[in-house]
Amino acid sequence: MNGVIESLGSWNSILLEQARSGSAHGVKQLFDRMPEWSVASWNILLSGYARQGDLDRAQSVFDQMPQRTLVSWNSMLAAFVAGGKLDQARLFLERMPMRSIVSWTTLLHAYAQTMDHAMLRLMFDRELPERDTICWNVLLGAIAAQERTGIEQILEVFHEIPGRDLASWNILLNWFAQRRDLECTQKTFDSMPERDMISWTVLLSCCIQAGCVDRAVRVFNQMPQQNMYSWNSMLTLYADRGDLAYATAIFNQMPQRNAASWNTLFVLNAQKGHLNRAKEIFDEMPGRDVAACTAMLAAYGAAGLADEAERVFYDMPEWDLVAGNAILVALSSSPAATERLFDQMPAKDLYTWNIALQTRAANGDLEEAKRIFDEMPETNLVSWNALLTAYTQKNSLEDAYNLLIAMPDWCLVSWTLLVATYGQNNMAGEAKHLFDRMLERDVVAWTAIICAFAQNGHLEQAKKLFDMIPYEPSNLVAANAILSCYSQDHTHYRGAFELFSELKLIDSIDGSCFVSILVACRHTGKLDTAKALFHSIAIDFGLVPSKQHYSCMLDVMSRTVALREQAVDLALAMPFFPDAVEWTSIVGESARWRMLGLTFPKSFFSPPKVSVITSD
Repeated sequence: MNGVIESLGSWNSILLEQARSGSAHGVKQLFDRMPEWSVASWNILLSGYARQGDLDRAQSVFDQMPQRTLVSWNSMLAAFVAGGKLDQARLFLERMPMRSIVSWTTLLHAYAQTMDHAMLRLMFDRELPERDTICWNVLLGAIAAQERTGIEQILEVFHEIPGRDLASWNILLNWFAQRRDLECTQKTFDSMPERDMISWTVLLSCCIQAGCVDRAVRVFNQMPQQNMYSWNSMLTLYADRGDLAYATAIFNQMPQRNAASWNTLFVLNAQKGHLNRAKEIFDEMPGRDVAACTAMLAAYGAAGLADEAERVFYDMPEWDLVAGNAILVALSSSPAATERLFDQMPAKDLYTWNIALQTRAANGDLEEAKRIFDEMPETNLVSWNALLTAYTQKNSLEDAYNLLIAMPDWCLVSWTLLVATYGQNNMAGEAKHLFDRMLERDVVAWTAIICAFAQNGHLEQAKKLFDMIPYEPSNLVAANAILSCYSQDHTHYRGAFELFSELKLIDSIDGSCFVSILVACRHTGKLDTAKALFHSIAIDFGLVPSKQHYSCMLDVMSRTVALREQAVDLALAMPFFPDAVEWTSIVGESARWRMLGLTFPKSFFSPPKVSVITSD
């Protein structure tokens, strides 16, 4: 008899190990080979099916069992829950001949996971014969998961728990952390009688989400031990801030790394433009996955290195739709390569079709864009806008307008695109007509209509529209469009200086504004004003003078014969290599090249006495 028991015990041990591996099929095969079964054998087989949610097989085993224990009934109850049959699970619980706190807790967990708080509360308040800390924690966790739960509600339940344990405290701690309430999270953490890795990790995550870097570092250093999650959290913290040096230091200190660690540092290097280092990290990755390969080819694509991106793609052990879409984007500058790859893709989604459509539209292939659009199994606003772009690039304005009217949905981009296209084709009236029909307008739309008038010589109307923009500060793109036109039209030079002065008052000046006003100085011969403006670029506005600013200044000076020597000296002293444009402005004819040996007068860089820009 003892030999039989030992043999059965050994079989059950093997059966249990098989069940822990997660293979219910393997458990059944081993079960069928056993010379005899005990109730424990049946329970192991039943629990295996129950964990996988295989309700039919679990029910079949349960019905065949020669005898059942409380474990058998609880396993069958768990099978109903895992299979999502909560109504049947409740009925089964009611007819169970024996129950334990595990029975009730199984169903409580199910109601909590399905967010059925009414049934959870009903069972907890009215039906539970007894409540242990696990039951209370299930209730507390369910309340914490509700979006509308207030602090008074969760604290009330928390304080009702007669024997709060570490899990209770962690639920409350996590509730505060998810709301990014760092102070309450810290107070709760400090009040905890004991803490585990979960507690420390929750506090660390809260500090990171709140953007408190120093505090996060302090918590990290105070942790009794750091796990992979905490190390990756710190790595991500510095990566999100774009701090490559600290992120690299954290990465190098990590006792072990996973795919997330490698990908974080790799992506950060790629975003910083360090493609060579990114490629080194990519090559060092142990067991590169599809996500890493996709990130690498996307980085190459963003840098315009289509060949390298394609090489990474074809070296991948397997492809998924995300990788396919990424390589399509990388190859978008080559319609032929995009088309070839598009045709090879075994699966396509709407994003895939839109990439192919946008590629054709961007390259001016209207007919191919129309063909792809017509073949698309579904379309969205991106699709319609891409086709609209194809029409506008070919200046098929009537077709573009008809397409806009036929679109099932509109957005600001659609309307603004056509307004801008009308402006580029000297059709300011049509642009204004379309602009007036727009139900809403953003600063881009206002800029488009202002540019439509300004670039076609209607400067007074452009200025009126500019003054109507309901945005502060004034839009620099629109301002530059008007300012540029003013500066090149001899009848509107005064308007250029007046508009520039307006922009100065609201501190809304950029480098392009200075280029336009310096051009106006050139046409009006205002040398002193030009010098004052040139110095103002850096002194008053903190901008760095560009090569274009220097070129404008050289042009202004070269128009005065007495200042050509100073112009040459400025060309030699500027932090850019002067090209033919600059020398042509200065010399005018080959005989002037002898001036290249003159000494530069340092007084030019002394701030001029002119302090107020006027238009006299």
